[in-house]
Amino acid sequence: FQVSQRGDYSSATASAHNSYTMDRWQTTSVGVNSTVQHNSVTLPNGWETNSAKITASSSASSGAYIGLSQPVEYGKRILRSGGTWTVSAWVKTNRNDVVFRLGAVKNMGQPVVGDGEWHYHTATFSYDTAGSDTQGVFLITYDNAATAITTNDYIEIAEFQLELGKVATPFEHRSYGEELALCQRYYYKSTGSIYLSGQTYAANNSVDGMRVPWNFPVVMRANPATSVSGGNDGGSNASLSIIADSPEVASLNLISTNSYKDVWWQSGSITADAEL
Repeated sequence: FQVSQRGDYSSATASAHNSYTMDRWQTTSVGVNSTVQHNSVTLPNGWETNSAKITASSSASSGAYIGLSQPVEYGKRILRSGGTWTVSAWVKTNRNDVVFRLGAVKNMGQPVVGDGEWHYHTATFSYDTAGSDTQGVFLITYDNAATAITTNDYIEIAEFQLELGKVATPFEHRSYGEELALCQRYYYKSTGSIYLSGQTYAANNSVDGMRVPWNFPVVMRANPATSVSGGNDGGSNASLSIIADSPEVASLNLISTNSYKDVWWQSGSITADAEL
């Protein structure tokens, strides 16, 4: 949970079902409302690290669940080709039915101890059944069926790891730069303002402008959906849009109805989304 381009989530923030929050992680919330929070924690092994916490903000007598998950690109093909896998994480919860779960397929291992303390939890599994091409791994309240949820029920996780083999190995710590580049394959948000300036040449106030390339910092998974947020045009009747030409580069289009005028635009941020 080093990378969180969509926001810092330093305080509890309302989350929706299958919504991305911290990079590559989705919140799962069915039958109840929930919040998500990004925390700094010290684990029982002494590591100072980041965690993600989902908390129910409403109740349901049955048919509900909350959790955190990450879809795996080509998950069905990768997981089914590898034999035995092991998933591990530090987990803290106040429920007794929190389990690792392979997407919509099956629970894996035993439930986490629900005493509100940190526990290192592992499960080993083989994937030999049906599933989706973006099959993911969940940590979820799911006793092989949706259950009752009470306000303030929560799951908090840190150092979540999926690996090939029958034994959980120590968590692989990577630099922020490595993690950011891996995350930007799926989602990218620019930092700082983007400033464009030029001059229109159209006569009779017809629409005119400029088109400039914008290179993504890494090659994205697919052609992303793009948008520009915020910004202003200094009264030049300008508008800025972005169109992805490929997973590598997009075009920034600055258009104005002011002919023979200097135009400029300072934007808040550019986002590109190629999530699964």
